[in-house]
Amino acid sequence: MRVIRSTALLAVAAAAVQALPISYPIGVEDSPPPPATTAAPSPAAVKRAIDQLTVTIVNKHSAAITTRHAIHPGVPKPVDAQKKEVKEGKIEKGAQGVYIVNPDYIGAVFINDAKFPPSQHSTQIEVSMKMGKKGFDVSNVTGFTLPVICRCEAANGAIYESGCGFDLVAEAKADPSKACKDWKASENACANPNRDNVKGKLVPAPFFDKCARESYTYVDDHEANRWDLCKKNTMTCCVGPSCPKYVPYRAKGSPGG
Repeated sequence: MRVIRSTALLAVAAAAVQALPISYPIGVEDSPPPPATTAAPSPAAVKRAIDQLTVTIVNKHSAAITTRHAIHPGVPKPVDAQKKEVKEGKIEKGAQGVYIVNPDYIGAVFINDAKFPPSQHSTQIEVSMKMGKKGFDVSNVTGFTLPVICRCEAANGAIYESGCGFDLVAEAKADPSKACKDWKASENACANPNRDNVKGKLVPAPFFDKCARESYTYVDDHEANRWDLCKKNTMTCCVGPSCPKYVPYRAKGSPGG
């Protein structure tokens, strides 16, 4: 069962447009600061560190990218390594940004080329920390801007991924049958026509088909969900068509096939 829904996060994203910009200087946000050497951390601090999830976003896109955070009302806010709230950011080409989420967090990061603002039609990284577990997915339910692949490691070292590394815009230019039916030029985004289909239509729109079962391409594309698999407290998301894919793409066909 999917815990996070793009449809639910959409209203939150709309409220995030007034967020203040936050800079991500290259190289300073790679990891949380070390604990003080004068005293051992408290048991509560140790437990909090274990329960947290540190998400690293690596930019392999051909240019800088922008990020915008949106969260469910009342949940803990995402923070940077200095424990300052993260709302918006810019990650330069070849650089990376880091944010940290705590138990009970539910939210998303909307990602776009830095020449355009992140919008409701952007590719999203969704994370849920409810019920003491970690869940994540990459979602294109509302639309597509850039390819994103997220991965985490299980306790036994197995890698789990959600997301799709294909540049769907380039794919559509090469194959007119996959043309975007609702291109938002001012957002650099293809809006997903199945965004409001909540009746379980089990096929993606042609533009999104190549990413089906990898990222959410319609509301019931649940094979893209990774729930309670990240037993460690780190996750990495890579943006751009050159991102490595460690887990083979699923065969296309009916869900579960």
